[in-house]
Amino acid sequence: MSDRKTPLLVVVLTLFGVVAGCGGLGVIAGIATASAARAEESLVDAALGGRGLGDLRYRFERVDQDGRAEIGRANTAHVRLGYETGSFLDTHMLIEFETIVRIGAEDYNDTYNRKTRFPVIADPEATEMNQGYLDFKGLEKTSIRVGRQRINIDNQRFVGGVAFRQNEQTFDAATVTTDIIADTRIRYGYVLNINTIFGDGLAGRDRASNTHLFNVGYDGFEVGKLTGYSYLVDTNNFAQSSSATIGLRFSGRHAFEFAPDVSVLYTAETARQWNYGGNPGDFSLGYVSLEPGLGYRTFTARLGYEFLDGDGADAFQTPLGTNHAFNGITDLFLTTPADGLQDAYLKLAYRFADPEPLRGTVLKAAYHQFWGDRDGRHFGSEWNLTVARTFKELTPLNASLTLSAQFAAYKADRFGADVNKLWLTAQFKF
Repeated sequence: MSDRKTPLLVVVLTLFGVVAGCGGLGVIAGIATASAARAEESLVDAALGGRGLGDLRYRFERVDQDGRAEIGRANTAHVRLGYETGSFLDTHMLIEFETIVRIGAEDYNDTYNRKTRFPVIADPEATEMNQGYLDFKGLEKTSIRVGRQRINIDNQRFVGGVAFRQNEQTFDAATVTTDIIADTRIRYGYVLNINTIFGDGLAGRDRASNTHLFNVGYDGFEVGKLTGYSYLVDTNNFAQSSSATIGLRFSGRHAFEFAPDVSVLYTAETARQWNYGGNPGDFSLGYVSLEPGLGYRTFTARLGYEFLDGDGADAFQTPLGTNHAFNGITDLFLTTPADGLQDAYLKLAYRFADPEPLRGTVLKAAYHQFWGDRDGRHFGSEWNLTVARTFKELTPLNASLTLSAQFAAYKADRFGADVNKLWLTAQFKF
């Protein structure tokens, strides 16, 4: 861990130097001339004027997988507590710790307990700092954040927090976000370390990094938002995940004047990926995602196609993404097979407005068919169902309670094995 502290300090000092050069000199002069008593009073006000953060989540997960001698059953919980200060000199701080605990028997493979007769349920026990950063907002429409932080970009296909798992993925990074150009958001991040879902305490599970994230989104069009991005991922101790990706994404929703309850939904994205950094491979691979859809009041239907190129040796990968949200939720394709992947799917979602007992309940269903890219062989299919309800009116202080149940079934053809998964979750946040 100590080998990453020095570069982080350099980044912190560099960022504060940038702030000073871009207008922060006035702030520094103000600090120098302010009385010690006033500074102390302001710091105390900021420290005491913040808010507590809490996230308590219990989950039961059951996995029945062909080829495993036992059915996996996991009762786990995460407890995440933190505090966000008020602002002092346009700067505030957030710190958040979490612990992931097992409740009852350890009848599952958590990826390091060597219980390989059970299917994998990737929620190992861990205790760590989930987030801890300084956020400076003294420049016009700009935020500079330094430290361990959550980074979710666009739909999280390429960069996200994998929030579904009990241990969230966070990043030791310096990020800059600015809206100074009209209708445009520019984001840049430099990532020193990737804190994976497996926890700080497990050797080799965190990934030392020299990664650059660029993302520019323009939503000045009436018909939707256009985003361009470049992600230069260099994971020093996991070189096969290193890659350079550039791409374009367009998404939008259009309602009809003659039928305001009806809308057309559309998303199109394309990207190209090359070996980068220490990756020993030599490849140039493509990515395409198309998702047209229709909406009617609180009902949506989306028909999608996602293509991740593969040449038999290497495949298009998204190592920093929230991959659980894509290509089915049984997680057979968290890593793209070497022959690539084609995923044709239908997704339906409905939120109840009435009757009163069901108001706010969300139902989701999806069906996927998977093929290889290189030879077109049929991998398998999956269907899944989700029901969820968030109760805000039952809890004080803007807290919420979310209850959900999910079931997914993957039927293997020429890839993987049949698997059924069930999740029952209760989450309380404030």
